[in-house]
Amino acid sequence: MNFTHAASELHLTQPAVTQQIHWLERYYRTKLFSYNGKKLSLTGAGRLLRMAAKNVYHDDTVVKRQIEQFRTHSRSLLLGVTPTVSEHDIGGKLIEFLHRSGKKGISVRIDTTEELTKALEVGFLDFAVVDGPVEGDGIDSMAFHTEKLILCCGKSYDIDRSIDLEELKRHKLLLCGSHLGARRLFEQCLAEQRLTLESSFMYIDLGTDEIVKRFAYGNCGIAVVYEGVVHEDLRARRLRRIRVVGITGKDSFSFVWKTSRMSREEIMRMYQGYSDCVC
Repeated sequence: MNFTHAASELHLTQPAVTQQIHWLERYYRTKLFSYNGKKLSLTGAGRLLRMAAKNVYHDDTVVKRQIEQFRTHSRSLLLGVTPTVSEHDIGGKLIEFLHRSGKKGISVRIDTTEELTKALEVGFLDFAVVDGPVEGDGIDSMAFHTEKLILCCGKSYDIDRSIDLEELKRHKLLLCGSHLGARRLFEQCLAEQRLTLESSFMYIDLGTDEIVKRFAYGNCGIAVVYEGVVHEDLRARRLRRIRVVGITGKDSFSFVWKTSRMSREEIMRMYQGYSDCVC
């Protein structure tokens, strides 16, 4: 953080930027920046002002979008989902519910939980459905679904139904990308056993849950997925479950929203409508 970079980004001279900062400090009657040696950082008051400025930018963005929607008589909804949610039954059912609810247009963005949270903070999304933990300025969340981590394989794959971690090391693991929830949860389970994926296991990084399932159908290894991703396959006996001692994990799917954009009551009404639609 320095004034020279700020001046370059704003296409101003450094003295002009310094003058603006001094004006803000006089206006708010407090120091906004401090030096520790040559390192420049925000003071507590500076961090508070930055958060307030983000909210002002967010509100301005939202108002512009709402005015444009009013002008064009459109009522589009901006929804974010993680890749895991998009491939899960929940994602499809949610979009189907919103379509039935009378929304004229729905725009869906698929991204990581971290990137969707950033988009919520600046008003580029109305709300999101994500898996895993969520943190952000002015962000609230409500868990609505719990998903189990399971390991499974093709119906003719040669392995016992219950094994330990030493036996698991002898088999090739079929994994989704590191940005997806099941992979993250599996690595957390390994860490609890003081193991790492890279040092202890053979694995193939296949990107998406759908490709992981296809490789499992072909008896290419052991798939690591959320239970909901393979629920129908297990029921139809295209895949079979393997229990591994020491590997048990659950993750939450959550509605996430900007508190200045939507209220918890609105989210609750949406969740109730969604529940009535899919149950």
